[in-house]
Amino acid sequence: MRFNSDQIQKIGKEISSKVDGKTLFDEFSRGRYSTDASVYQIKPLGVVLPKDTNDVLSLMEYSQKNSVPILARGGGSSQCGQTVGESVVLDYSKHQNKILELNVEEKYVWVQPGVVLDHLNAYLKPHGLWFPISSLIISNLLASSLILSPPTLTLKL
Repeated sequence: MRFNSDQIQKIGKEISSKVDGKTLFDEFSRGRYSTDASVYQIKPLGVVLPKDTNDVLSLMEYSQKNSVPILARGGGSSQCGQTVGESVVLDYSKHQNKILELNVEEKYVWVQPGVVLDHLNAYLKPHGLWFPISSLIISNLLASSLILSPPTLTLKL
């Protein structure tokens, strides 16, 4: 589905009124998010930096009601183009990048989707643990888990 500039501006205004996080629907930001580490270049409709889960849920509800595609993005390190598309991009790297809980005994960790893999492994190292999912330092868990696993994956160390 192709969106014209008037539709994109309307979508941007509507989404801005529904989320607390920053919204980027200007040409420069859309250009910045049109690439990843692959050869693909597709300009998104806009970008949302969700502050919390409520922002994500609001955006998902809006997306579903208005048939506006959304695309989760981590570090943009994909070499196959998974992080680009004509959609509203959710960039989790700014606000949703915290390690929430570590249970060393049961070997599990709760993280937000924007956690960078290298930061997680640095956090785990003093406990003799590591999460060997990717060799890319800037990869984050959202991207790695979406690409390398089914959506029902529970990450256990």
